[in-house]
Amino acid sequence: MANQDRQMILYEEHKQTRIQYLRIIDLCKESSLRADLIRRLLNLGLIDPVQTRPEPLFDEGTLLRVRRMLRLHHDLGIGWTSLGLVMDLLDRIHELETENRQLRLLMTSTVGPNR
Repeated sequence: MANQDRQMILYEEHKQTRIQYLRIIDLCKESSLRADLIRRLLNLGLIDPVQTRPEPLFDEGTLLRVRRMLRLHHDLGIGWTSLGLVMDLLDRIHELETENRQLRLLMTSTVGPNR
């Protein structure tokens, strides 16, 4: 591939949709973190690549996750090793809130609004 170093986002055609993957260097540029810290997050299991060979590739959601972890680390002083638990709890809260919202909509559509 020509100009491989300049190409920030790699593309893969899949069922007529374009999926964007980021390399470690792309995560570094977009999050302002050094590559060794991105690799540490990877080794701690805080981020998961969609592909590991020939190099780790990440989906766009990983960038959002890294930015969120960075805010939690800087704003609340949460250590990198504790972030896994915090992120799992935040993800679970989000799932429960979504489920609650769906159940309320279902209840409203079948029973009607509370009077």
